[in-house]
Amino acid sequence: GISQLGALAVYKNYIENPEAAVKAYKEFLSVAYSKPMDKVYETAGIKFDFSAEYIGELVQFVKKELEELGDE
Repeated sequence: GISQLGALAVYKNYIENPEAAVKAYKEFLSVAYSKPMDKVYETAGIKFDFSAEYIGELVQFVKKELEELGDE
């Protein structure tokens, strides 16, 4: 679950700002497991946050993406 939420957040960042998201993702890959998990997520430009509010934000993003796919 942690990885899936992280992947959704990285994708969301990519949709919002592709260049910054790719740069952050490359930095994330370079640190791998050399830092605590919250710092690794921070390096990727995403939050290590499992609050209802943040997960709700990701769910709304996914719903919007799915709606846009349905419109195509």
